[in-house]
Formats: sequence, structure tokens, C-alpha cells
Amino acid sequence: MMANPKNVLVAMSGFKGSLTNIEACQCVASALKDLNLAHSIVPIGDGGKGTGLALNLALGGEFHSIDSIDPLGRPISGTLLCFPNSQSPSRIYIESSSVCGYTLIKEEEKNALRASSRGLGIMLRESILRWKHSLQEIWIGLGDSAISDMGMGMLSELGVHFLNSKQEPIPATTDHLVHINAFSPPSLHLNSISLTVLCDVSNPVCGPQGSAVTFSPQKGATPEQVALIARGMENFATRIENKLHRSLKYIPMTGSAGGLSPALFSFFNAKLVPGCEFLLSEIGFDEKISQHDWVVTGEGRTDAQTLKGKAPAVVFEHSRKQNKQCLFISGSLGEGLDPISKEGGMVGIYACGREPSAKEALTRKTREVFSQFKSSF
Repeated sequence: MMANPKNVLVAMSGFKGSLTNIEACQCVASALKDLNLAHSIVPIGDGGKGTGLALNLALGGEFHSIDSIDPLGRPISGTLLCFPNSQSPSRIYIESSSVCGYTLIKEEEKNALRASSRGLGIMLRESILRWKHSLQEIWIGLGDSAISDMGMGMLSELGVHFLNSKQEPIPATTDHLVHINAFSPPSLHLNSISLTVLCDVSNPVCGPQGSAVTFSPQKGATPEQVALIARGMENFATRIENKLHRSLKYIPMTGSAGGLSPALFSFFNAKLVPGCEFLLSEIGFDEKISQHDWVVTGEGRTDAQTLKGKAPAVVFEHSRKQNKQCLFISGSLGEGLDPISKEGGMVGIYACGREPSAKEALTRKTREVFSQFKSSF
């Protein structure tokens, strides 16, 4: 018999376009409070939007803004989190979605060939120059991106130049990935700064499960453009392997954020880590689970992609290892969830919808689900 859900850990990811991870946690907490169920909230993330908020709540630090550009080149303030403060930080966390995120562009503006990672390059360059005397470590969160340029834009802001087969300069844009024949080293070096990249997916950059095939359609790419991007990523990966001797085409996590992760890995010796696992370790999540009976998690849409390193699936694995009961409440559900739905410790996977609003729908569904379980004891 399942234990009564008398003490619940609320660990929600964000609902894309509707609720931040903190807001989603607050909705669930509101329903649990109505039912007189003890609970705690721990917003989670996997490197995408909201991960910085989760780190800030758990570890402190000070948010700081840097003038940068969005995926389409428009001025914007990029967000980073400084530890212990922004005066002389020894470590910073850069949320790439603050300058490369899909939420920064309208649906009708989606353009997989034009969207660029230049904004992240600007943030990296300015951070290194500004805090060169104190900075020892940089964390970069990847996820929720609008880009498919395999880091070309970012690298160009850090001094990398790209040449075609005629040794002519080419623009650092997605449609020119296929034309890369040679490239220069970056003019800006990290020197003694260590770089850790929080990846939101386990997909490789190339192949049938690669970045272009899996994610570029969500970023506005037509089937013809997907094929072009895939060829371009294959070409750039080959050039990198030949010159930098870094094998990366089929390495897990290199498909994150339109291929940003392999660029950081290859040119700056970055360490690629599963974003949610990294976050949960840093905030002491396992200890928090041990103090609760049930865990509730969720996101905007839960489907087969969730099982490839997305935050709710990772939360479930951690709760299962401690023999806790876990359930999902997400905005919507897709296919491919049978493997996780049949695991021991999984109470259920529910969709709340988003009507009349995501906030009301999530609160209502949480109240409904937990009322059902509470009344059964």
C-alpha cells in the first residue's frame, strides 16, 4: 500500500510560454495547501530557462545583466548569475536562453537559418574581459534555444573566422555551415577558467537522432532546411575533428542548443554534463527528497523526449532510488511514456491542459489528483 501523501516535495520545471518553474511550483503548492498537505518547493531545470532561478534560490548569488543581442540580432540584456557577487565573482552562471531562447522571438519570426548564437558569444567575451582578475569558473546552461548554427555565431564573437574552399571569408550563419572549409582559432582564450556546460538533452549533433533532425523543425526549419542544416553540422563536425582532433559527431549531449555544446567542447575544452543532474547535485536534491514522502514534478509537455534527460524524468529517477512515490502533472502528454509509466514508484502521469489559464489548470488538476489519493486512505 502506498504511503499517505502527507509530506510532498514539489519539483516542477517550467511550462514553456506559460509558467516559470517557480510559478508552476507555486500553483501546485497552492492546491496542496488547500488540502492541508505539508509540502516544500524546489524549482528545477535542465539548463534551459529557469535554471538560473533554481540555482539562485538554492545557492544565492547575485543576478547581473550584460548588453547583448537576441537570436535575430536585436539589442537585449542577457542574464547571468554571479557567485558570490557581481563585483568580483569567482564563478558565473550564464543562461543561454536569455539571449538565444525561442521565447525571445515571435512564432512568425522563427527562422532556423538566420537565428544566431552571437548573443552568447558577446556575453562570454564581456564576462571574461570584465572579470578577468577574479573569474575562475563559468557554468553555461543550454536549452530552450531558437538556434541551429552549431555555435558559429558565438565563435565569431570570440574571434573565430570561417573560410570556404576558395579561402574566402564566409558569414557565421547557419546556412553557411555547409561551406566551412577552414577556420581560425579564437582570439579570446579562457586561459585558467574552467567551463562546464549544462546540456538539456542527450541527443548527438549528427545522425538520425541529431540536433537538426530532432530540433530544427521546432525552430521553424522546413524539411529542405533541416536537410541543409544536417549536412552543415556534419561538415563542421568533420572539419573540427580533422583540425582539433575532437571526435564529436555521435557523442551524447552534443545536440544541445542547436550544436552549441560541441562548439564549446571543441574550442574551449568545456565539460559537458547532463543539466538537471548537475543542478540537483549542486542544490542537494537527494537530501530534500529524503525528508518527504511523495514527489510531484512536471513540465509544459511530457513525451518521449522527456525520457532523454529532461528534468522531470531525472527527478523521478532520484525519487525512485529512495523508494518515494512520484507523479507527473504536465500541461500536455505525448507518446512514448510507457517505459516510465510502468516503473515502480510512478503513481501516475497527468495532463492539466492550459484552460482557462495554465495557472488555474495546474492548480485545479493538482487539487483533483491529490484529493483522489488522500481520500483513499
